[in-house]
Amino acid sequence: MVPGTPQKAETRYPLYDDPAFWDVQARPIKPRAEPPVTASVINSGPSFLVSAINVYNTSLTNTVRVPPGAAVKVRLIEGFSGEEGIMTFGTTQFDGQSLYGEVPVMPDGSFAARVPANVPVHMQIVDKFALALANEAVWISGRAGEQRTCGGCHENRSEQSAVTPGQTQAMLSGAEDLDVPRVDRVSTNYTYGKVRGVPWDKALQPIFDSKCIACHDGDASKPGNRSFTVTDMTTGTSQTFVFDLTGKKVNVMVGEKMTGDFTASYLSIMGLGEILGEDVVMITGDKPFDFAVPANAAGSKVIEKLNPPQRFPTIDTSVRRFPGTPHLLDKGVADMTPDEYYLLGLSIDMGGQFFSRENKP
Repeated sequence: MVPGTPQKAETRYPLYDDPAFWDVQARPIKPRAEPPVTASVINSGPSFLVSAINVYNTSLTNTVRVPPGAAVKVRLIEGFSGEEGIMTFGTTQFDGQSLYGEVPVMPDGSFAARVPANVPVHMQIVDKFALALANEAVWISGRAGEQRTCGGCHENRSEQSAVTPGQTQAMLSGAEDLDVPRVDRVSTNYTYGKVRGVPWDKALQPIFDSKCIACHDGDASKPGNRSFTVTDMTTGTSQTFVFDLTGKKVNVMVGEKMTGDFTASYLSIMGLGEILGEDVVMITGDKPFDFAVPANAAGSKVIEKLNPPQRFPTIDTSVRRFPGTPHLLDKGVADMTPDEYYLLGLSIDMGGQFFSRENKP
């Protein structure tokens, strides 16, 4: 369009035809004033708030049952990936997890907590034995100042959540602040309230050394130390594994992901899992180790065998999670402390990793 040229009505004229481009739905560009800067309506702090109206409102009653009154706390867990410098976390399918903390479930079933914004978080409902009753496997995150409130835990998405007049008891009491700087989200010790990650060799191996290895030392002639042999049909290599709770490293020579990163105690409780990968193997002898179910400590044989005591609202060693005498007491060995029980259950509930921030290789 040439300036000063008379224009005909109802006629389109090109503003500029760049021969190097084929412009589709072009728009005229003209100078305009810079719009005023407005503050974000959610940018009100570094945290975001996550809460639920009633954790007992769930649609998973066929697979997950949380009896009324059984939910004592909600555990909030941070997720992180190998970008922090950890190439593998363990033999399970889980990435890095670190505990933010646990907040109370109020009498009306509500909870509320503030956690770091823009960081993945997932939740578990915890019973009085500090074991997860239900696990929210989906990671969520929120922007700074955002509030994300659910009607329950996996509540029916096709139904409306019942909202009673007024605020939930958790919001009236004030959301617990679990937002601390990243540099502080590392365990300084492994007592309750201080633990973040559960590095297997640092947090759990001392327990096995003091309570378990007198019997479970990898000697197949001792009762309770079952063994099995894995033959890798791809390579023809065979290796025998004996139940062993010592801290010695095991050089695994079978499977898709051969490694020497893990200890005998870790492989004995968490199993070979991802190490075998997609390789075709033949297993002979006893059953492979299946003592732990990642993300389900309450459904794990090792937890049932050890039989943890009540943790909340007060520690009571006379009340146990499962029927029967705890394994260590049955064998005449000093029982694990409440914190030791808590660490093992927490480790399994968080996916059963070997490596965490505290023992990053």
